[in-house]
Amino acid sequence: MPDLSTQLREYFEATASPIEVEQVISDDVWVPARQTPPKRSTTAEWTYGVAATVAVSVIIFGVALLLPGGNGNEVADTTPSTGSESSFQGTWVSTDANGGSPTATFQVSIDGVVEMVVLDDSASVCSGAPSTMTGTGRLETDTVVVIPEPTFACDDGPQALSGPPLHEQLQNLTFTHDPETDVILDNLGGSWIRDGAETGWWPQSNLEEVREAQKRVDAGDPDYIWQLDTTLAADGDPWGAEIFARFIEDELGWEAWEAAAFDGWLGGGGSQVLFIRCAPGETNPLSPVYSEAPPEIRRCAPTIDELSYETVGISVSQPGLRGPSGIWVVTRWETLQPKSPEALWELLSPDLLAGRQVEQVVPPSDTELAALLEGFLQARVDGTGAEQYLLHEPEEWIFEDVPLLYVTTSGAPFERFEIRQVQGPRWPTGRILVRVRLFAEGGTVVEQLFHVVRSDGHLGLVYGYFDDVLQSTENGQSVNIILDGEVTFATAPPWRRSSEPSDTYIRFQAGREEFVAIGTDPPPAATDCENPSAPANADALALSIMATAGFVATGTVAVRMAGLVGLQGEVDVNHNSCWGYMGFGPDQLERWRTRLYMLDYPGDSAQILIIAVIAPAIDLERVIEKATPIVESLEIHAP
Repeated sequence: MPDLSTQLREYFEATASPIEVEQVISDDVWVPARQTPPKRSTTAEWTYGVAATVAVSVIIFGVALLLPGGNGNEVADTTPSTGSESSFQGTWVSTDANGGSPTATFQVSIDGVVEMVVLDDSASVCSGAPSTMTGTGRLETDTVVVIPEPTFACDDGPQALSGPPLHEQLQNLTFTHDPETDVILDNLGGSWIRDGAETGWWPQSNLEEVREAQKRVDAGDPDYIWQLDTTLAADGDPWGAEIFARFIEDELGWEAWEAAAFDGWLGGGGSQVLFIRCAPGETNPLSPVYSEAPPEIRRCAPTIDELSYETVGISVSQPGLRGPSGIWVVTRWETLQPKSPEALWELLSPDLLAGRQVEQVVPPSDTELAALLEGFLQARVDGTGAEQYLLHEPEEWIFEDVPLLYVTTSGAPFERFEIRQVQGPRWPTGRILVRVRLFAEGGTVVEQLFHVVRSDGHLGLVYGYFDDVLQSTENGQSVNIILDGEVTFATAPPWRRSSEPSDTYIRFQAGREEFVAIGTDPPPAATDCENPSAPANADALALSIMATAGFVATGTVAVRMAGLVGLQGEVDVNHNSCWGYMGFGPDQLERWRTRLYMLDYPGDSAQILIIAVIAPAIDLERVIEKATPIVESLEIHAP
């Protein structure tokens, strides 16, 4: 093991590079303090929303997460239901019109092992002869079964198959169950329904009628061709499909209706598409205040009262032939019932409004909005009382505490503020997005984003619900703080926070298995470890890691961080380690490698500062490169 003292003498100089981030929200007019905000902007794009997909992950987590007793998020329990409780249990009939009548039987044991038997009375790969396919796999989740090596045999006659060998095509045969439609799809393009199940489909009511209708379509019968839709078959926008229009008009009897295009999102979550009923010949009474809503929504008057719409959720699928030549059938529909949002994030994430009756909210007036924002910002200038204006759910980590609430990172108080309304009100929740600027002595400018929402009758501000924009900047740079502002660092999208709020660590993620975390002072190791005491400094921490069973560690080298000399090393972890590791299981740990940066903390608030970059071993160098701007932005403001 290298001599740490020798390495410390060989450190290199490193300076942080500035981070340039393009803000995705367009500029607008700023409003000086004590002036009424401008009228709602009509230029914001209706398609604006919170990005839900990220490509890579970087986590900055506290050392506390490396050892038992840390406060890292526990991995969710994804143990699937087994035995008779499994949704796969039983016999299923193929809905693909290929001339045969295949059936698939799944037997699920109590430990999640799945025995599969597929019988086909006329298999095309057997020249029309019967076939049998068997295999053993297991439940990956409640809705996914994987059969690694199925065995296929023709009962009579030779196998007549062109293309790749059959066993290669069948390898890792995967079945996915959709609980809403109670249909199983396989990765070869097949679909299956329960044997003997009542379907309640429309306009065909069972599989035989679907197959007969498909024959009519193949023959060019104009009474059935309308059930084709190439846009739906290509996973395109569903809202203009004729299958929905005919069902709503012919089956439900609605004269006027619209797709539920609420809050920048058309109600088409998963397999269910939402529609609202409009009062014929009337206009939405809230049309003037929802100027950003699509014209169709502004023209659509509610049918229950001035705020509530009759709402239906409709699911369609191709229970017969799949693809552009297959017909579409309504396989499930329901009249949705009223349901109030149970959490703040339901008011901010439009797709979460699916599954309930649409009710539009009366948004705050300009006077209410100005009073809220000016009261909040003046309290920040005054140095007290701003918390009363914030809506917050402590159990939801996605809502962060507002950083730099009363002072800048250097401790300078704010002197004045400006307000800009960016978007909204957004239909139907009435949420408004605002950006505020606070100015401190010396020219420092703090800029932040907030949502204004009405929750349980209370109008307030929500901070911390973005993945794809910078929520707080100081002089144009993002700001993250721990140790009550003594440690700051910058992050930019796609990095998003993935740990609960803590004064001693923060963790970020931008992909499924790629993280960066930063924190201080690991707790003692588990009592059954040989070394139960917490390390006193970075040298001791490095030695402890390299001496701990279950860790395969490289030697350390000197590194400069935040103007100070620290240590850098890499660690492989296996399941024999006595150290906890952010709540991840052994199978995950065996795939991961960690780059550690360890530094003796110069203040009295902590002893050790640590940064960990975590990813599968094959991806670690790439993730380190993505994490480098975060590491280089680290600043310590210890007294």
